[in-house]
Amino acid sequence: MQMKRIPSTFSDLKSYLESYTSPLLEEMRTEMSSSLEAISTMPSTKISWIEQKKNNKVYDIVFDADSQNSKACNRPESYVPSVGDIIILSDVKPEHISDITRNGRPYIVAFVTEGGDEDDDSPPVKYVIISSGKIDSEDGKCQDRKEIKLFAAYLLNIVTYIRIWRCLDYNTAVRRNQSLIQEMVHYPLVADIVQKQKKDHSIDSMEIWSKLSTMDLNNSQNDAILNCISSMHSNNSSSSFSLIWGPPGTGKTKTISVLLWLMREMDHGTLTCAPTNLAVKQVASRFLKVIKESSDRACLGDVLLCGNKQRMCVDGNLKEIYLHDRVRTLLGCFVPMTGWRHRLSSLSDLFENGYSQYQKYLEDQKEELLEDFNKKFMNKNIEDEVKGIFLYNDDQSDSSLLVVDEAAQLKECEGLIPLRLPTLKHAILIGDECQLPATVKSKVCEDASFGRSLFERLSSLGHEKHLLNMQYRMHPSISIFPNISFYDRKLLDAPNVKQKEHRKKYLPGLMFGPYSFFNIEDGKEDLDELGRSRKNVVEVQVPSRSGMKDESPSTSTGIGGFPGDTEENVEDITVCLSNLKIR
Repeated sequence: MQMKRIPSTFSDLKSYLESYTSPLLEEMRTEMSSSLEAISTMPSTKISWIEQKKNNKVYDIVFDADSQNSKACNRPESYVPSVGDIIILSDVKPEHISDITRNGRPYIVAFVTEGGDEDDDSPPVKYVIISSGKIDSEDGKCQDRKEIKLFAAYLLNIVTYIRIWRCLDYNTAVRRNQSLIQEMVHYPLVADIVQKQKKDHSIDSMEIWSKLSTMDLNNSQNDAILNCISSMHSNNSSSSFSLIWGPPGTGKTKTISVLLWLMREMDHGTLTCAPTNLAVKQVASRFLKVIKESSDRACLGDVLLCGNKQRMCVDGNLKEIYLHDRVRTLLGCFVPMTGWRHRLSSLSDLFENGYSQYQKYLEDQKEELLEDFNKKFMNKNIEDEVKGIFLYNDDQSDSSLLVVDEAAQLKECEGLIPLRLPTLKHAILIGDECQLPATVKSKVCEDASFGRSLFERLSSLGHEKHLLNMQYRMHPSISIFPNISFYDRKLLDAPNVKQKEHRKKYLPGLMFGPYSFFNIEDGKEDLDELGRSRKNVVEVQVPSRSGMKDESPSTSTGIGGFPGDTEENVEDITVCLSNLKIR
């Protein structure tokens, strides 16, 4: 199969959007095919009850009680559905793809449309699915204690695919943010750009300089922030996009957090996003730390963290700004019998007419009959109202700046999701195209440049990039390889990595100088408790075992680097090393 390569420049908006349509469908098909081939490793569960609704292909469904408790029991083999999941329904628990196709055995593909409400900490009792065909299960009702023989196996979640698909709709796109998206479409080669001769320093005031001076940033970080702010406020800027090139260990997260803090100090509405939940949490955590250490504005009402509760796993200080926890806190203030309005009116009534309290008490008793209904009503609608104000109401949104972290690991079509916000006037992309690009499962799509990021495309067209050139992570003997191979010797080593204490040796022998390589043959990837991400337990144990074997005093506490191919591996390696007291 051949697919037309996505070009670097486009003639119009329609051709730009259409260039991503076929690759998106092919990538989703490939991912579903891959999941079917590996169905024995996918989480599954038994269905305990199913009932057909008025529409022939819409069903209410209840999963086995074991799946409802799988999160608490840390059982990755059990499956807890989420909205947007594609599942396989079969009369056997599939151990192989042949199990659902052998002897013409019927199986059905279904899409989870409702259930998994984030307002409730416990799994929902009932879900709603749309099936590819009629489900023959005797109406799903247990008769004479006969159990239903129906299983559900998870394939993939297509929420992101749906969001991208909506962004690729031309009729919708023309009504959205025209300025930024049109610039993405018509961005010319650097040779065709009339570069501005004079940089606008009107906003480089002493106030901003004084704020930056307290942040302990290097010159390249200061310049990147000032150039971005200057470009935002300049009338003669050549582009609405600013690119910050941040190689590993150069302080990208710190630069972003300081930039966001300055935007907040300037009352500039900003939307920040990243390709992964881990990256979002890291930026939010660092931003929150900067606010608490540097700002006189202790109130965090204008800072909001959004994301899927199960996948983001917010804890610690981030709960102060997380939407779900905010809503739960605010919910109590709106409850009719105990909320703000009731308490204030009661206090006012006490001052004005204390004798009427008894009558008020009788009225309150009547209202208690409606309390349960009111609580359920408010619980459902308060979060919708808050989300509408902060996320989805285009008319009330004041976010004119978009900041994208790890932008080089984000497919360009994925970037359309936040870019469609009509109020946006400028976008800052932070990333490094020399690192691994976004994952593309289809070889056909990969050859068609489907995984290319907007950061990479603009960079290839000659867009100016602000390089963060001071690296704080690697010893010079390690950094010299990527510096020469990928960054044209533009990186400088910070003073901390040049110190003798920074060079540690965890394994005896020369091996490969500053690098050591292990061939791990016995490792096996397993799904996490949510059945989404994969981790290799054997690979996780190697760093901790290596640290335990080297008992020399000089290496009892030091700095080492262990690459991980998944976020789960990285997090587990971090836990292992922290237990060994290795920094």
